[in-house]
Order: sequence, then C-alpha cells, then structure tokens
Amino acid sequence: MDKILFLNNQVKFKTMIKTIIANTGKALAVIALLLGILIVWSTHVENTAHTKALDFCETITIKQKTDGLLEQAWLAGADRRQTNWMTAEAGKPDSLFATFTGVSALSRHICVIEATNGSVTSKHLQYLD
Repeated sequence: MDKILFLNNQVKFKTMIKTIIANTGKALAVIALLLGILIVWSTHVENTAHTKALDFCETITIKQKTDGLLEQAWLAGADRRQTNWMTAEAGKPDSLFATFTGVSALSRHICVIEATNGSVTSKHLQYLD
C-alpha cells in the first residue's frame, strides 16, 4: 500500500513539474511576443519621426522667406509645444527648431533652420536623445 501511495505521489509530482514547465514556457513566449511588438513599434515610431524631420528639412531652401515656416512645420507633424522660433540677439541668426518626437518626449528629431532678416540662411537635421 505504501509503495502504491509513493508511486502515485511520484506521478503527481512529475505531472505537476511538467505543468509548471509548460506554463512557464507559455508565459515566456507571451513575454517575448510582447517585447517583440514593443521593439517593432518603437522602431516604427522612431523611423517615422526621423523621416518627417528629414522630409520637412528637404522642403526648405536657402534664401527662402521665413513667413509661414512655423505653420508649415506644424502641418508636417512637428510637435507644437517644442517647435518654435528662437529670436537671437542682434547680429546673430534666428532659429526655428522644428521638433518631431520619437518614442519618448526625450527622443527628438529636429530640423534646425537659421534665418536672418526673414530669409533662411542654413538648415540641418539634428537628433537629441
């Protein structure tokens, strides 16, 4: 009787271990899937922000008038809170920082436009993380 009880408990223990291993494997698979989705989504958002910033910068030409550039940046998808003109002191160019936000608010793809006397003098793409 004791031997039967021992064997029965041993079978139950093995079944329990197999169940734990199977459920742990399923949980790890779900976690891996969610992590994969997060990575794909993050990559997409970062690439989209970079592309928008690059596309906006490419539409700007040197000597272009600055009238409406801020609104044009907003229409291109730039963040309204972070995109604005910075007026410089006399003799230095004003700057428009057209900011396209990536995954977090700290991930910023920026088209920096400098202008003097209402005309674009330079532009370049910058990334802040």
